[in-house]
Amino acid sequence: MTVAELKNIVAKLPAEARSAIAWSVPAIEAALARLLTEPLDEQLVEECGLEVGRASMSLGQAFPSAGRTSELIQTSEAVFEKHRDQLRISLAPKAAQTADWALQVLTSVLGALRRQLPANANDAPTPALTNDDLRGPLLGPYFRLHAVLLAVLHALEPGRRSDDTLRARAEALAELAGQQAVALTDDAMAAGLKLEIFDAEPAHLRLRLFQDIANRLRMILSDEDRQLLANARLRDLR
Repeated sequence: MTVAELKNIVAKLPAEARSAIAWSVPAIEAALARLLTEPLDEQLVEECGLEVGRASMSLGQAFPSAGRTSELIQTSEAVFEKHRDQLRISLAPKAAQTADWALQVLTSVLGALRRQLPANANDAPTPALTNDDLRGPLLGPYFRLHAVLLAVLHALEPGRRSDDTLRARAEALAELAGQQAVALTDDAMAAGLKLEIFDAEPAHLRLRLFQDIANRLRMILSDEDRQLLANARLRDLR
């Protein structure tokens, strides 16, 4: 979700809860500002992912009733899904497709985690995690991808979309989101999570995506490349 949406959610909390997490949203804003202005490298993405992870977990702990574990995850899935159209209309086609796929990976991981929660998960508070937990398998790539996608959405908020410099950075971040999504997919599969990335996708949209990918491959592959792929094709699965 965007920073503006986070602020609206926090504003509805009781004063005591708002005070306990007062640092969280500014920490996320600072991390996104770094991703939008500083040179992009692995260290920057790791540092910003860690900050977004710490702040996100703090926000989760502030919802003892309305935002308990399973409910909070389900809300996050719905909010991310809402922004898919924004990515499609605001970014160049290649960057939009990459960011959209990365967003689907993120929501698929959230859905897989929600399905694995026990029936009484809503009665349990959001767990406290250490920095090592937030850097580790699954959570590390999850929060790095989360931070990068938040930065993309932040750059595309009304009032910023006309800034060519921010749009170019958003498209660079979209490509980076694709790399983080691959890492997250690998970790999720290693953890035994069943990802349903395309399950909710209408058939006509899925077909259009595959057609776009096929057309792009036709443009970039040489005759030699195509022959190499043809020769390597699997012909017997026994």
